[in-house]
Amino acid sequence: PIPDRAKSSSMIKHSLHSYFAFILAVIALAGCKKEEDNLNKLTVSRLYISISGLDSLANHTLVYDPADISPFSGAFQYLSTQSDTHGISFDDSTGSVYQVSAKKWGIKKFAVSIFGKLTESSSFVDSGLLSPKEIAYRRKDSLLFIANNGDSTIRAFFNPSGSSGNRNEPKKKLKLDGKPWGICLNRDSLFIVLEGDRREVQLSKILRADTSKLSNKTKITINGAVNLHGVFYYAKQDVLLLTDIGQEGSNSDGKIYIIESAKALFASNSSVTPTRIIAGANTFLGNPVDIDFDRRDGKNLIYVAEKLNKRILVFKLSDTGNAAPLNNQELPGTPEAIYLDAR
Repeated sequence: PIPDRAKSSSMIKHSLHSYFAFILAVIALAGCKKEEDNLNKLTVSRLYISISGLDSLANHTLVYDPADISPFSGAFQYLSTQSDTHGISFDDSTGSVYQVSAKKWGIKKFAVSIFGKLTESSSFVDSGLLSPKEIAYRRKDSLLFIANNGDSTIRAFFNPSGSSGNRNEPKKKLKLDGKPWGICLNRDSLFIVLEGDRREVQLSKILRADTSKLSNKTKITINGAVNLHGVFYYAKQDVLLLTDIGQEGSNSDGKIYIIESAKALFASNSSVTPTRIIAGANTFLGNPVDIDFDRRDGKNLIYVAEKLNKRILVFKLSDTGNAAPLNNQELPGTPEAIYLDAR
């Protein structure tokens, strides 16, 4: 009997151990599922900023993460060793940031960690980059488009992540009839802002990577504009966002133009009056040089790089007139371009 009791006790202990192991496994699996669900719900709001200036030892790249809080938390500041930086863009499929310099004709690529840390990974030079401004990246054919103000062209570089060296030629040069500043890609549609007294936004199709011409070109002229710079188009809401710096020396005459039902307007090749205009002393708009948009559900936020007043300004898409910004972030330098990664 004694051995039977020991055997029975051993079996009970084994059963209890198995039971507790099962319970722990269920808890662990539940914990993993909860963590996975939380990860799936994570969103990104990260703002990349190009800071101008001729000092090559200055921090010409700022990153705010998150960028949908007010005020922003402290910026990550990076020494890109490029001076007088302008256009900046991000490719979320590879986690790569591209930035162009107006001083040394250079294009640099940075790898971005999940925490927003930048690490330089490659660079190349094109001596034909004369006063480059905004840039845009098209993932499907790995083309980096650069608005080259100096010779009135859009220059497109194939596979910029694999390019390096001091002599690089663009895959194509798209000749324009005016000086480009802001550009925005939406699939095969390229929106181009011509600066100065043209007050014009052009829309062209880029159907093939090997073409050297812009096709199906249409345009609109903005009534009352002085000097257009930034552009962003959001197809889902068919809304076009533009910035007007006004007079370069004035720190209070900048404007944001919001144009709804925009795509159909280009077919008319005519003058357009914006749906809404954000302007006035409360806006802090002086020289708004670039614009981006947080199109996530419930956001609809307009981000503006305000050059003369050295700020990032955030407005609601529904704003109009002399509206105060939701966020008025002072910067440690002069912004030239921004890219908002909001997912």
